[in-house]
Amino acid sequence: MRTATFGAIALLAAGCASGPLPYPEPLDRYPSNDTDQRAKLDAAWTELQRRPDDRDCAIWYGRRTAYLRAYDRAIEVYTAALSRHPKSPHLLRHRGHRYITIGEYGLAVVDLRNAARYIEGQADEVEPDGLPNARNFPTSTLHTNVWYHLGLAHYLRRDFAEAERCYDACLAAAKNRDMEVATRYWLYLTRRRRNLDGSDVLEPVRADWDIIENHAYHKLLLLFRGELTMDAFASEEPGSVTSGTAGYGIARYHFDRGRSDLGVQQLESVVAAGPAAAFGCIAAREDLRRLGR
Repeated sequence: MRTATFGAIALLAAGCASGPLPYPEPLDRYPSNDTDQRAKLDAAWTELQRRPDDRDCAIWYGRRTAYLRAYDRAIEVYTAALSRHPKSPHLLRHRGHRYITIGEYGLAVVDLRNAARYIEGQADEVEPDGLPNARNFPTSTLHTNVWYHLGLAHYLRRDFAEAERCYDACLAAAKNRDMEVATRYWLYLTRRRRNLDGSDVLEPVRADWDIIENHAYHKLLLLFRGELTMDAFASEEPGSVTSGTAGYGIARYHFDRGRSDLGVQQLESVVAAGPAAAFGCIAAREDLRRLGR
């Protein structure tokens, strides 16, 4: 377990005992030098100083911090916010996501399970995008994000039965085709990792679905069903999130068909190209670790 994670837990415990924790100030330098995101981070910090007890201000400060790839720092932001809003599923969902990013899957499960408990019986709500898609149309909600990330945390821990349960819940909550194809993709992989038939997951998918951003997931589902070949992914830009998504899906496609050598080669390519925080890259890295690579 990472020292920064121990620190976050200690900070939360201290905050519960002695009052709200202070928010960490912006760093002078970040792993990413994206000037646009840095300007947005500084604006988010200014707004949070003005309204320190506003949950949404804290969320955006944490998100902007994570977009600059300072994931441990983002966890500290969410931990400080949780000392003020300890039962916020929104904060728990975001911190759980960033625990996944840094490889702390057990802590992610704890946060996301609590978030799932707090959303039970509550109306769902759209979550605004920090990095909007081409149509500026958010495709995920609080409920789908909780179940989706909880499913992924279980998948990465190889608890595929629990992952399947979470993805079933996410699919039931999905409100558009983009969220549906993303969820069906991970649900199908989860079923196959359990040596179960996943054809029922693939059967409803249609090639003419209107997809806004999750095109790689959509194409992978059609690949698994035999309607596309790997040539359909030739245009993916190496090192992009979509190429990581496609690359991991193709690796699992090889493994599913008994081509383990090709599967391992594909996993290694995904990890080498990055980006490291993409879910496809995280899953590839974890699969290689489990294979002793």
